[in-house]
Amino acid sequence: MYLKEILLVAVFSIGVISVIGECDIGWAEFKEDCLWFSSSTNTWSKAEAHCRSMGGYLATDDNEDKHDFLTVILNVLRNYRANVWFIGGTDYTFEGQYRWLETGTHVGPFTRWAPGQPNGTIGENCIGMRWDGMDLLWTDEHCETVHQPHSHHAPPIGNYYYICEKHNNKTGTAVIG
Repeated sequence: MYLKEILLVAVFSIGVISVIGECDIGWAEFKEDCLWFSSSTNTWSKAEAHCRSMGGYLATDDNEDKHDFLTVILNVLRNYRANVWFIGGTDYTFEGQYRWLETGTHVGPFTRWAPGQPNGTIGENCIGMRWDGMDLLWTDEHCETVHQPHSHHAPPIGNYYYICEKHNNKTGTAVIG
């Protein structure tokens, strides 16, 4: 057991050194972007506000390479029961027309919708990522906290972990909005 702990610390230390690069401490570097993974849950709008307060926005998952990177990181975090993650896509403005917050552009052509998703439910307007076996897939989620009727023991839905994104320090671009 002691050896496992030493290996974990060593791998983590090497990983931290390799991800500092052009990103602030606590952010993981992916190409020209920096990604931050929350350690607590929040509603989608509060998550977005928190990302903005750090100079970023809720992350996009707009290409295969980034999705693969997110899959590796979130697979590690599965051990901590962090299974649902908000990202920055929403159809708040026009039902069924998902757009990225970062750019305002339509989600696609790259997508990772789970089978049957988005399911068109009016109250589910924010993109979350969930595991389906070994696949990290998108689902449309409640953006705000919803308490499940007739279930006093079930946790409320609409309160999830989230991923923030910003351009790395080297690019020098600012988020407006």
